[in-house]
Amino acid sequence: MELNEEFIKGLAVDEAGLIRGVAEALSIGAAQVATVIELFAEDCTVAFISRYRKEKTGGLDEVQVRDIEHRFGSARNLETRRIEIARLIFEQGKLTEALFANLSRAATLAELEDIYAPYKRKKKTRGMAAAEKGLEPLADAMRVLEAAPLLEKAREFVTAGAEGVAPELAVNTVEEALQGAMDIVAEATSQSPENRAQVKAFYLKDGRVIVKGSGKEGKGDEEARKTSVYQMYWDYTEALSRIKPHRILAINRGEREGALDVTLDVDSDTAV
Repeated sequence: MELNEEFIKGLAVDEAGLIRGVAEALSIGAAQVATVIELFAEDCTVAFISRYRKEKTGGLDEVQVRDIEHRFGSARNLETRRIEIARLIFEQGKLTEALFANLSRAATLAELEDIYAPYKRKKKTRGMAAAEKGLEPLADAMRVLEAAPLLEKAREFVTAGAEGVAPELAVNTVEEALQGAMDIVAEATSQSPENRAQVKAFYLKDGRVIVKGSGKEGKGDEEARKTSVYQMYWDYTEALSRIKPHRILAINRGEREGALDVTLDVDSDTAV
């Protein structure tokens, strides 16, 4: 596989493949899924399709029709974003076969965005500024050297007063060189897909959701608490690994309405 411009331009969502995937997941025929997708394209609703188009869908009920809509839509969004990210990284000249393979294996939008994070155009960070000053080799050395040899190595990167070095790109002291190298290492560490995946997994395994009543419901107001539809969540804690989807939906809704304050708690020292 050659990652050239012709290949990148030719990337497209394989809707027939997505239909086969949905059909397999729901144990129904691909033709049934395709028919439902066509009906949605004609602006038919779930209720209309399940009640009045049974002869076309092979008798699919409302739950099955809704599942097809959700699964196909999610899969198409995932593939569309996958292609978009591949093209954006290719435009930067940084798309390798290994990176493309990682993009191809990503099973969720969150995984795709984690892979894309280091390549996303963003405001200049401290790490980017340090890289512009030529401190990336020192950052590489920081990963392997002990303190004394690293300090000696850092002296090589002090460029203040050197001929041909612009003032804004100069490194004035050893301390400044070391700080710049740390900024580069910190940024690379935080953007690593592997690191991000581990931290997310740790949150889901050991984290807790903590919910308090607040906002327009009247923080600390016992009377407001008694009348609130979210009263069971006014002083609520549960492990993320055990919380049920319907509770998450209720808590999210209460937070959007300003009735609940929500935080995620985890042992940060262990996470680090």
